Parts: sequence; structure tokens; C-alpha cells
Amino acid sequence: MSYTSPDFEQEYIVKNAEVTGFCKLTDLQKGQYGYNYQLQVLIDDKTAKPIEKDIKEALEMLEADYGTTPKPFERITKTLKVVKNKETGKILERIPCPKGKTLLKLNMDAKEKDGMLSRIVHIFDSKNNPIKKITIGEGSIVNVKFKIRSYTNNSGNGLSLILMYVQILSLKTLEAISSESPFDVIDDGFDVSELETEYTNEEELSDKQEDEEEI
Repeated sequence: MSYTSPDFEQEYIVKNAEVTGFCKLTDLQKGQYGYNYQLQVLIDDKTAKPIEKDIKEALEMLEADYGTTPKPFERITKTLKVVKNKETGKILERIPCPKGKTLLKLNMDAKEKDGMLSRIVHIFDSKNNPIKKITIGEGSIVNVKFKIRSYTNNSGNGLSLILMYVQILSLKTLEAISSESPFDVIDDGFDVSELETEYTNEEELSDKQEDEEEI
């Protein structure tokens, strides 16, 4: 089967984007629909505007060419979070993005072939050293490269987003985010600094213990 070029395909590089919410770029776990990268970032409205313009024009072109309404493209939005009723699924609240910011959803399904991932997201530090395993917390600052391209299949047509590269400029780990305690100090409670090992150096070991170590 020969490959047919998409009607629309454009690559973008977005700099100094702020990671928000849950991020999963390494240690992927296979779910119901395979392996999925998850990255959401906040970008300036000024940066988002030309991307939104391209998307609007691409969707209009698809509708004109195929005579059907394309599926809505919801990867770029002014809604930061949607709160739903856990039982009914009804939307209770739409939380907007901070002023001057737009949310960019860079979730992408990895491709699997013969048990191996054949389409992966490449991750680098600020010196362009490759990273294989890392936890990226909310508030980290990254550069991202991705492409948006059109598709047409039996279910209709629309635009898909493919995340390609991530460069970490400033890292906040989950450990750092949760390191500040919300509790009051208890003066007479447990103090980890008071913990001591039973033997502080080799000289305190008894002859019996030294013999046991040699066995």
C-alpha cells in the first residue's frame, strides 16, 4: 500500500511552555488502547493564535474537499480543566486557563510493532543530552516540537497531533512539589534527624559481629 500525503501537515516548535496537570513521557504502561504519551502545557495566547488560525483553515479545507464536517479539534483550548459528576458524567464546571494563556494538549498514542514502540517521543535536557527516564512535574518549563496533520478514513476526517520532541529547560519533580508540609510543627513528636543506626562506625562492632561478617 502506497503512502498518500495528507491534505494538511505542519510542524510547530513552541518554546517556554509550562507543564500543567499530569505528565507521562517515560515508563509508559500499556492500557486498553495501547501506549499513550501525556503532556499538557500552557502557552501564551500570542503563540497559540497562528496555530489556531492554521487549524481553522485546515478544517475548512477538509470540509470543502470532502463535503462532510470534520471532527472537532480539541487539542488547543481556553479551558484548563473540566469538573464532572463522578456518577453521571455531567459537566459541573469548566475552569478557564489563566489570563493570557492557552492550554495545548499534546497527548499522543505511541505506535507498537512486534512488541516494540516504533513511534516514540524524544526527550532532551537543556544541553540536548537524551533522557530515557524522568518524572516531569507541574510547573516545569519545556520546549516542544509537534506536528498537526489531516487524516481521512472510514469514520470521517479531521486533524491529528503527533508529539515529536520535548526539551526540558526547568524541571520540577513530583517529590519537590510535595516537599512542603501542610501540617503544624509538633515539638515533642518524631524527629527524623534523631534517628541513629545501632552502630555508628566499625569500631563499635563487637568481636562476635565482626566474626559473623567474615563468614
